[in-house]
Amino acid sequence: MMNDSRFSENEQTKELKERIKKAFHENDLWGILQGGFEGFMHLVFSKPVTFAQFLQETGEYCDQIILKACEEENLTYIGGKLKLALTAASDDAIQMQAEMFFQDQNQQWVQKKAEGKTQGKDFVDWDTEPNLMRLRREGNLEYPIENPFKTE
Repeated sequence: MMNDSRFSENEQTKELKERIKKAFHENDLWGILQGGFEGFMHLVFSKPVTFAQFLQETGEYCDQIILKACEEENLTYIGGKLKLALTAASDDAIQMQAEMFFQDQNQQWVQKKAEGKTQGKDFVDWDTEPNLMRLRREGNLEYPIENPFKTE
């Protein structure tokens, strides 16, 4: 017998999207983070974008995570990576992972992660962008997550 208090997967997805949307409008970054990287991507990119735009928006998203962690947890950002990898399930399913490393006041390491998925169809330049072509050829890409506090 099914428990009536349980949500179906579709209802859970709707609820998650509503929580993320509310957090986004309230500029509640931690609320967005709880919804995950994938939820953020669906909110920001409602239609296909260029890979350059994806990297720009993802960089800004990571900057907000870093700034919030440094401010609220008194951490020092050291560095990080954005990893993109094709999944075995599909030739255009992309697993995304942002790993950011910090140190606290006692020089102890703290790691923050954001994960999600996207697909090749989410990029208008999936077939022509050199980095996406390399992703398809090699199966993964990595990009550094720069320190938003550094100015050149």
